[in-house]
Amino acid sequence: MRTPKTRCYRNGDLVDEGFPLADVSEHLADEGCVVWVDLCSPEEADLDLLAEELGLHALAVEDALKLHQRPKLDRYSDHLFLSAYSITFSPETASVETSEIAAFITERAFVTVHKDPDFDVDAVVARWDSSPTSPRTVSRSSCTDSSTSSSTATSRPSRPLTNRSRSSRASSSNRGATRRLCSAAPLISGRASC
Repeated sequence: MRTPKTRCYRNGDLVDEGFPLADVSEHLADEGCVVWVDLCSPEEADLDLLAEELGLHALAVEDALKLHQRPKLDRYSDHLFLSAYSITFSPETASVETSEIAAFITERAFVTVHKDPDFDVDAVVARWDSSPTSPRTVSRSSCTDSSTSSSTATSRPSRPLTNRSRSSRASSSNRGATRRLCSAAPLISGRASC
């Protein structure tokens, strides 16, 4: 695995980067912080460490390790899992290249996982840092939503929600995370979406 890219923002400002994965929970102990971790071809142990730090569901972690998933968005009680593709067109060769990327989205953490070493994560970082709408800050309401939903999350198993149960059981924090994901999607792809 390549060295993970780690970044921590406090109140929208970059305050730390390049820290070890084991320090993610330390940064998240500060309620004003948002963490982004990018993993290229991670080892299972690295993703397991993050899963423990962030409470990620085992099925989503398995999907991120195997990749080759269909594009999807799975909702769990306390996080989202996204599987998507970036597309690059080469005018010289008239070819289209795809690169799969998976993402875990929590109230205050964003984890991207990909296998393609040519995926231009530096361009994503540049768009993220230059965009006034990127989710680098934690609003007061999202902190409140998170604390409200976490008490109910322990009473039911963490699993993907079906379409039928999604509308009745999706927590307000998941809806907030979906809004933040939609604001982050153009940063990843370089295009507007959602």
